Amino acid sequence: MPLSLASRIADFLYPPYCTVCLAVLPSDLNGASYLSAPFCNNCMPSELYAAASPGQRQGAGRTNLKEAQDTRAYCRQCGAAACSLCPGSDICIVCAAFPAPVRQLRSALVYAGAAKRAICAFKYRAQRSMAPYFGRLLAQTLAGNLPDHPAFVEPRWDVVLAVPSSTDTLRGRGFNHVGLAARNFCRITGLKLDLLALRSSRIRKPQAGVPLNERTRNVQNAFQARTRLKNLSVLLLDDVITSGATVWAATNAVLTAGALSVDVLTIARSPRFSINRISAQTINHG
Repeated sequence: MPLSLASRIADFLYPPYCTVCLAVLPSDLNGASYLSAPFCNNCMPSELYAAASPGQRQGAGRTNLKEAQDTRAYCRQCGAAACSLCPGSDICIVCAAFPAPVRQLRSALVYAGAAKRAICAFKYRAQRSMAPYFGRLLAQTLAGNLPDHPAFVEPRWDVVLAVPSSTDTLRGRGFNHVGLAARNFCRITGLKLDLLALRSSRIRKPQAGVPLNERTRNVQNAFQARTRLKNLSVLLLDDVITSGATVWAATNAVLTAGALSVDVLTIARSPRFSINRISAQTINHG
């Protein structure tokens, strides 16, 4: 749709800029395109999380994305690549050895490169204009519109929750970035959002600055969920999953409140997630 004269004047006086590197965007990225992806070409997140092995990604003989997803093997619980599955099972070796409280876990991006820079700008530089983009990205992940991406099994939820920021972080940042993305996500998907059903119950350090061997302890009993979640199927959203400590703690709080099940969808996942998960649980249970 052509931009109105008022929009063109506004773009001339206040040109759109990349929310990561702050470079002024060229004219062909202005307007509606900017609203859908406020990044320059160099900063556009492209590190999609893919569960397929290189051979599977070729998709020989497959002409439909849904067909490719349905026939591709990946861990039913965490969405890891097929090569890590236990023999004769639909879960991976890590999920079998270190059971998680979540029913299923899926992620849109790998936390590296441009994706990491974009999420850090959204999270630490208060770039709220990124919220619609990340909300849409999560919605695309849920709908199975990303290539080589594991879909949720039986995707039915009664309510969507967002992992809350700690009290100190929320006070300093002024907003819960995951909550903003969740609002946009639910506008697109039509799912019910409840940002008050899960809250931080005590002061905790930001996980980014906590050593791996202390992360589980840092978030232990750090969340409290309301009993109105009883008998509900929950979809929990978060920004980045590194070792699983925060998401597991939030999930345990939701289950303690009586929820039937919890599935987790994150914007990104650490490329070392499985290794971090093993290390964290081995350290804390060893």
